[in-house]
Amino acid sequence: MIDPDYRGHRVARIWNTPLLGEAFMAISRPGALARGLIDQGVPADIAQEEAAQWALKDKRRAILKLYRSAHGLSFAHDWALDLDRLPSAGMLVWGAGDPYVELSVAQRFAANRAMPLTIIGDAGHWAIAQRPHAVAAALHAFWNSL
Repeated sequence: MIDPDYRGHRVARIWNTPLLGEAFMAISRPGALARGLIDQGVPADIAQEEAAQWALKDKRRAILKLYRSAHGLSFAHDWALDLDRLPSAGMLVWGAGDPYVELSVAQRFAANRAMPLTIIGDAGHWAIAQRPHAVAAALHAFWNSL
């Protein structure tokens, strides 16, 4: 999440650190990722697909590149500077039980961007996979309000 007060969750900080991120990726195993995702409420078929993708070196390299583009997770450089170019009409969808990013981060982002925040109950970081019908309903309601 792009927020000047947010410094990233533990794994994000590991991925953001040269050498440490590479070591983490080297020892990470697809099966463990699938089990972890399932334990956090991601449907098994989606968790298995993510785990299969995790086995690809390009996927892991892309994750490191993405997290490092935030320059120490400060979110004050590169792509974060383009936030003013976001469309004026937008909505933020958030899982109420996100274990990685606190709800307060979403609340600040939505308030700073003057956009509605839809909180999906009984969902975490992967709300769209965990509660797709609730997310779809929120999107439809938002689009119908425009």
